Amino acid sequence: MNICNIEYDDELNKRIYSRLYPSNTLKPLFETRPVSTKYTFFQTVNEQPIHKTKELQYKNYSPHETFNPGNKAPIDYFINNIDTESVLRNQFMALQKSSQSVYVPELNSSLYENHQMYHKPVTVTDCKTKLPEKDFAPAFFNNFTRYNLRNS
Repeated sequence: MNICNIEYDDELNKRIYSRLYPSNTLKPLFETRPVSTKYTFFQTVNEQPIHKTKELQYKNYSPHETFNPGNKAPIDYFINNIDTESVLRNQFMALQKSSQSVYVPELNSSLYENHQMYHKPVTVTDCKTKLPEKDFAPAFFNNFTRYNLRNS
């Protein structure tokens, strides 16, 4: 019995499982809720309890450093790079016909670099499935598969 395929399946399962969780703890998004003032007499008093738990400190999120398997990332990265996006969208310059209104990145700019964050060398196992050595198509043309399968 050949168990090479089981080891390969285990390796695939481990690689898939490693893509389920982020590489670092991501900062959660806390939404503030408004205080209801409709049925209260003193709207200036906040009736919500004050929490004594300290807020955890998280690292600044960057997709170059932290793997995020989800489709929503912490908003800090976007907020910190608003100026970069404004430069790329050419929102700093007024509309004009001169060369100042067009942004052309340098050749050594980070826009042209492609960094793969998690590059793991893929190991190819030596175990290969053995194919049957029967020739189901003996002739070059006009091969009838039913007839060839019955005779083999």
